[in-house]
Amino acid sequence: MRVNRSSQVEDVLGIIKQDMQYDRFRRRGLDKVLVEICLILIGHLLRKLFTFYDGKAKLDYWVAPDDLKDEIMPK
Repeated sequence: MRVNRSSQVEDVLGIIKQDMQYDRFRRRGLDKVLVEICLILIGHLLRKLFTFYDGKAKLDYWVAPDDLKDEIMPK
């Protein structure tokens, strides 16, 4: 699951960059850039929400194999 978790962030950035054609900030200043990225992320979440309501969402993106064993941490 740890490997899958690390790829989830890259997936969101890839969707924003390719599917939404967003490749650079249009504002200057930290406060304005923060507001801009928040609006982009809200748009991404709304897009996911509408996909979920349309019934096209894939909810089981990763299913653990049957023979998966618990991770044992070294002492």
